Amino acid sequence: MRFFRWLSVFILLSSLFLAASCQKEPVSLDVFWVRGGLALVGDVLKGVEVSSGGEKLFSWQDPDQDKRVLKLGPDKCLVLLPLKPGREIEVSWRTSQGRGKAELVVPVKPSPFLVHTLDLEKVDFLNGRMGSNLDTVLKFSPGSDYLAIGSYEGYLRVVEVLSGRLLYKKKLAEGMVKRLAWASCRGKLLLYAGEQSPDGFLYCLEGLTGKEIWKYRTADDVGQGNRESDKRHAIYNLPGIYHLAATPKGDAVAVCTYGRYVADEYLHDCLVYRFDGQTGRVLWRWPENTCFPHGITWVGNSFNARTLALMSFSTLGPDRDHTGFFRGRLYCLDGKGGKVKWDYQVLPLAPYYNRVSTWQGVSVSPDGNYVTAGLNDGRVIFFEANGSRAGEPIWVRKPGAPVMVGDVPVASPVSYTAMTDKAVYCVTPGTTIPLSSGRSRGKAPAPHPGAGYLRAYGLAGELLWQYKTRGSSQGIFACPDHKLAAIAISQNRTDKDLNEFGFVLFDTGRKGGSNQKLIYHFATEGPCFFQADIAGNGLFAAVTEMPLSLDEGKKVHGSYRVHIIH
Repeated sequence: MRFFRWLSVFILLSSLFLAASCQKEPVSLDVFWVRGGLALVGDVLKGVEVSSGGEKLFSWQDPDQDKRVLKLGPDKCLVLLPLKPGREIEVSWRTSQGRGKAELVVPVKPSPFLVHTLDLEKVDFLNGRMGSNLDTVLKFSPGSDYLAIGSYEGYLRVVEVLSGRLLYKKKLAEGMVKRLAWASCRGKLLLYAGEQSPDGFLYCLEGLTGKEIWKYRTADDVGQGNRESDKRHAIYNLPGIYHLAATPKGDAVAVCTYGRYVADEYLHDCLVYRFDGQTGRVLWRWPENTCFPHGITWVGNSFNARTLALMSFSTLGPDRDHTGFFRGRLYCLDGKGGKVKWDYQVLPLAPYYNRVSTWQGVSVSPDGNYVTAGLNDGRVIFFEANGSRAGEPIWVRKPGAPVMVGDVPVASPVSYTAMTDKAVYCVTPGTTIPLSSGRSRGKAPAPHPGAGYLRAYGLAGELLWQYKTRGSSQGIFACPDHKLAAIAISQNRTDKDLNEFGFVLFDTGRKGGSNQKLIYHFATEGPCFFQADIAGNGLFAAVTEMPLSLDEGKKVHGSYRVHIIH
């Protein structure tokens, strides 16, 4: 009996010891406040509950479906729950490992949330491109479910945004994938892809499989490119699709630009097209019977692609003009029929410039009623696109026009513009010396006072707000439906600071100046390329990071990759 009594005590004590040892510690997750809600990172979530002051604000239990909960891969979750700053909340969760909770206060400024990082090709420093632009184009699908990525090495990737899963990857071009555009045509999701290569192909693909539907060889119209004929600008001396947009019916509007050296002259042949989305048939081309003899680097278009605007320039070409086509002229086209609605000759800004040029400074408002031209001489010109005043400047602003620093003029080009139906956004990345100051070429220019700014003007020309960056602000991306705007920060050639790179997002609907409108600065290790994108639902953005070395490869900052951010 005594033996069984001791055995019973031993079993009881052992059970208590095992029970105590098996008690799980509260499961720890990273929980932080992001734009419009909460991010929970660290384990597979089974349920989330949010309360404040004893009041239950949100509850989600698997397998219940809730559109406010976005699962971002196996260990990330986004809960869309907008709350006012300063509110104290308690977050409880259940995972595959147990339960946990955290208390936090909703901050004034949310944290950027890295959803996924997608590595692209390996870039060898010895190829001479590191620290230079690696042309990469990013486009979210109409429903914001997918992201298409066209890379410098000619690869096309399509990934699922929430999971980060790669749907497909294919080598598309002998050169680079230059432009992308999603379209919907008779219920099919299409993806248009334009390359810069000896052939300058435009492809129409099944969006989610990459299967080719049709393709068009623009080199048949503008001329065959040759990568070996000129090493000075390599791939940029080949036919390229410099603009690509889809109409609501699924047609494609595209621009092919072919600029190259012939002996010591830099010549252009360009064409604007509209293609039938189903068949690839050319519906119209402009000019109709010849090629446009000046450069076209950017085209603005309205949401329905009925209004197109472009500016001709040729900074390297011969001085002679061609009959019927002039450099420095702004053209507004009817996107349905391909006819010129109006044109305007922009005069050079004397005495500093004898030519007019633009980079990606031409934009059209989503409704097609206004056109903006940002010029490399630092001017912004605003036009009405329709009506009795169409083609006449409504106002001119000069945020980057030349000023004298000692005996040297310096300017800040308006390199990028974008428009909503209520505002004009302009970016002046850095400082240049006008070509007319030949004796000053090669000098490191003193900063122009207007350089490094994002500016927002009202449609009447009034300055609404402005934001100053230390790095070189590149590109401007606007999402009118969700009142979002963003810029990418690249390398400033006169500043070796490596702490300013990244993606800066603004809520343009907030009252106040840039500090109030600033949502966050998502920092990157390397500089960012200027072809970023914001998803149509406003929840996600994508930006490309590039590698940079300041000591010829001894230390490399960043890598060639794409970040998807909330």
